[in-house]
Amino acid sequence: MSDDMDNIIALAAHQQAQHNQILITEDSVALEFAERYRGGLLFDHDMGRWFRWTGTYWQPEGTKLAFDLARTLARELTENEEAKVKALAGKTSFASGVERSSQAARPFAVTSQDWDTDLFLLGTPGGTVELRTGKLRNADPGDRITKITSVAPADVATCPRWLAEVAPIV
Repeated sequence: MSDDMDNIIALAAHQQAQHNQILITEDSVALEFAERYRGGLLFDHDMGRWFRWTGTYWQPEGTKLAFDLARTLARELTENEEAKVKALAGKTSFASGVERSSQAARPFAVTSQDWDTDLFLLGTPGGTVELRTGKLRNADPGDRITKITSVAPADVATCPRWLAEVAPIV
């Protein structure tokens, strides 16, 4: 009786492992792509290009980064697969399909009207200035800022001429 129970347990474990095994398709790799890169990449459908989060603003990506990430991810996910699966997932068309699927995925899809919507937020290398208050805060990818100044605001204003001539008027 114990041998029968061991066989049943082994069969159940085998079936569970088969059930949990991920079939490698462009779609399954695109789903993993979305999990890994959400928040760091966006695809603008009006411009037809990817943007990447730099830590302070969204920068247009012109080097086929998303395609390269899709290709690398497919290679990683098929590392322990049979040669036939590796060969299929290693094709340029496979990575291209993953990238095209990802462009339409909700974590990545935006249009031009989604960028720079709050005119009172100013992107700087040091964070985001809220122009309503003049306060500097950490940059937030949700602000969708694509424009950035060359310098961050100073901690202390060292502009005596401005303070003497212009500031009293305001």
